[in-house]
Amino acid sequence: MADQADIAADLAEAAREAAIERHAERLRPPVRVWCVDCGEPIDMARRQALGDAGVIRCIDCQRIAERRW
Repeated sequence: MADQADIAADLAEAAREAAIERHAERLRPPVRVWCVDCGEPIDMARRQALGDAGVIRCIDCQRIAERRW
């Protein structure tokens, strides 16, 4: 049988996990559907492959941007 300390510890752990998840959401870079340069849709495979990297350009515009750097 759980006592008050166990219940409090479970609630505190759940609150910590929820706070960590909310914070992690804010840190994730945006994944866009439309290219910021040309406005064309970004291929789904590219968005899925690079999702956590923050895809903002279609492959063609990304190649052009990388040549400029």
